[in-house]
Order: sequence, then C-alpha cells, then structure tokens
Amino acid sequence: MKQIYQSQDWKSLGHLTRAQLVPVIEGLKPTTIVPGNWTTFPRVIEESGLDYEPMNDETQIHNPGFVVGKTEALEKPYGKTLTLPASATFADNDRITGEMLGYPKCCIDEFIQKTAPPYIQVPQLQEDVLTREEFTKNWQEVRRTFPEVFDYLPPGYTPCSADCEETRELASSWQKAIMENDPEAGNVLARYNRIGTTAPMDLSARLD
Repeated sequence: MKQIYQSQDWKSLGHLTRAQLVPVIEGLKPTTIVPGNWTTFPRVIEESGLDYEPMNDETQIHNPGFVVGKTEALEKPYGKTLTLPASATFADNDRITGEMLGYPKCCIDEFIQKTAPPYIQVPQLQEDVLTREEFTKNWQEVRRTFPEVFDYLPPGYTPCSADCEETRELASSWQKAIMENDPEAGNVLARYNRIGTTAPMDLSARLD
C-alpha cells in the first residue's frame, strides 16, 4: 500500500472520491471525474504524480469538480473537443468523455443511445423506457441484476448490460486495487452503488 493512502490529506477526502481516485493512481484507469476541494485535494493529486483540471473556476469554493489523470490523458480529450464541428451534438461530447474515462465502446454506445432527456432507457430492463424519476425509484431493483463486482464501478458508469465482459474485467481490476489500498472507501462505494447510500454496511451479507 502506498504511503499516500495513509496520509491525513487522503483521509480528508470523501469516500467516493477516494474510491474513484485509486484505480487512476494505480494506473488501471486513465482519468476520473470527482468532487474535491481547494485545500487538501490538490496536495493529494500532486503527491500521486497525477494532474488535474478544475471543471469550475476557482471562485466556486463549495463542491468543486475535477478531472484527474496523467497530463497527456487530460490533454487528449480537450484536443478532440476543440476539433468538433459546429454541428456536434451532446452525443459527440459524451463519446469523448467516455473514452477519456476509459469506458468500453459498447457501454459508451449504449449510454448515448439510451439517454435522451427527459427519458432514460435502462439496458437491464430491455425495452422499458422510464422517466428520470421512475429510473431513480427503480434503481435498487436494477442494481440487483448486476454481478456483485459491478458494485465497484464509478457511480456514473452505465454498463451496456449485466453480461458485459469488458466491464467485468475492468470492475474486477478496480475492485482489487480499491480493496487493497482503501477498503473503507471501497465498502462505501459498494453500498452507494447497491442501494444508493453511503452509510456504513456489512458487506458479508449481500442484499437480496
């Protein structure tokens, strides 16, 4: 376990932020998008050897968001964004973001196809089209169709299906890294993905 995971600066970050940073720090994921702060967060990123770009200007003191990764991984998507034609759509930007985050093409395609505001289609429910309110209400049911290892995906990751092998491989590697380096954060991530709360839980009992 690296020293960074023992530091007080690291412990000052939110559990979900820590869980999403670990795979990037360990070289298993190119970038991540997480909330942070203007005090301990920059120090953690500097110590990790990574770089970051704020998603808001520095006048936003509360709950600033950051894109984190190696410098070259941050520069590549911005270059693609700058070369988009005037006719570019939200889908074009979503594809660039998905690639930047290291998500499989099949999952990016599914996300773009199934998310058309104000509706969202849940792949695991086949042809059911839900409003966003209905999606939130049914999220726990949807999560139960996923393999347990999917509990260690970033909260914003939408698998193309519960059987996606690429997602399973990524999730397995991220789970191993997170649980080896910051199991407390891993437990919170798993609970959040499983039932939508960050309250403490006993992972020895899978929710059925």
